[in-house]
Parts: sequence; C-alpha cells; structure tokens
Amino acid sequence: MLDFLKIDDDFWEFPFYSGKPQISKLAWAILVIVVLLEISMIAGLLGFLPIYMIPKEIMSILPCIVLLLALAYACKGKLGMFFKIPTLNDVKLIIVCYILSMIYSLVAILGLTALGVPTAANTAIPTQSIYPMASNAVIMLIGLMEEELFKIIMLIILMAAIYYFTKNKKLSVIIGVFLNLMIFGLCHLSAYNYNVIQCIVVIGLGSFFNLFVYLKTKNIVNSYIVHVLIDFLFDSIGVIFAFHYIGVF
Repeated sequence: MLDFLKIDDDFWEFPFYSGKPQISKLAWAILVIVVLLEISMIAGLLGFLPIYMIPKEIMSILPCIVLLLALAYACKGKLGMFFKIPTLNDVKLIIVCYILSMIYSLVAILGLTALGVPTAANTAIPTQSIYPMASNAVIMLIGLMEEELFKIIMLIILMAAIYYFTKNKKLSVIIGVFLNLMIFGLCHLSAYNYNVIQCIVVIGLGSFFNLFVYLKTKNIVNSYIVHVLIDFLFDSIGVIFAFHYIGVF
C-alpha cells in the first residue's frame, strides 16, 4: 500500500475528543446543538419554525455559517486546527480516495441492482433552478462545505462521547466513524425516496473515502476537495453511466 495511506500513531489523534486541546462545556454544548439542529433541519423537523420564511438565497448558506461559527468558537478562532493548505502527499491521497470512492459507488449501485434492490435518484436536486448556473455552482460548493463541517463536528462529538466511557482512542475512532457514516447516510433518506439500503450502503459507507482523507490529514480542506470531486464529477458522469448500464435510462 502507498505510504500516504498507512495508518500511524498520529492517525488516532484528533482535536477535542481526547481533551487535546481542552474546550469548555459551553463549547461542547454549542457543537452538540448545531449538529442536532442540522439533523433536524435535514429531516424536516423544523418546519414549524419561521426560519423557512428566510429567503432561499440566505438559507442556502446560513447552516454552513452557523456550523463554521460554532467550530470557530470551540477552537477559539484557531481554525488552522481544521483548515490547512494541502501538501503534495495530500493531493496524492485526494486522488487515490476519489478513485476508490468512484469504484466503490459504481460497484455498490450495480451490486444492489443485481440483488434486486432498487436505487433512487437524488430528488433533492431540482430539474430546473431559479438561480443562474454560476450561482448554482457556488450554492452547491457552500452546501458541500456545510456537509463536511456537519460530518466532522458530529464525528468529534461521537468520538468524545465514546472515549469518555472507554478511554480507548482506537475504539473511539472506529465506533465513531461507523456511527458517523450511518447517521450521515440516513440523513439522506428524504433525498433518496427513503431508500434505507441505498442511503446506508451507497451514501453512508461510500462517504468513508472522503472521511478517511480527513482522518488521515486532519484537514477539512482535503476531505472537502474529495467531496467536491465526487459531486461534480462522479455524480454527473459515473452514476449516469451506472444507471445507463443497468437500464434505468
């Protein structure tokens, strides 16, 4: 295996979850609240609140801003703990994990179809948009950063909770990652016509590859790049090929 895919001792060290650095109870509470709000919003549980009267242009970026501000508060503005300039090895890791993600998703879709499990298209993507194409791209980029922030903050919370009871760093990371992938996948239920198997196998487990980039580099920028490549390239080319191959269209 390539050197930059190897797991070393630093792999198991993450901000906050083992008390390094220490953050306040208020900071933990804020992180938990913003993650729960994000899950509730995705699940459509906040429809009774007036936030949905806010213009769509603002609502498309507001959750990302809230998550970023919560993270900035928790790390006392030292966002360099999470955001760094990618190195050459990071670029290699990004390329490898993108390719692995593409292969996994294609195999997963074809495998589910071969087993007779139906797959659904993403109904959250409108066929027509009120925004110009350039605006759509910007909104999508912000939305992907929102997903990365949500996923990483949730991961740190899960690992911290597990570590609090087990005092085992490796176990905390392994269980935390698994739960993170499951929750992230299930958060897409409404977008994929409540196809639980597809959300878990394709979306949840499939997101491991861009999450691994963060696990390896502790850099949200790197996992974000993989996520962007997946949604801009794979979703528009690979999935179309897969669906065409299995006769969806």
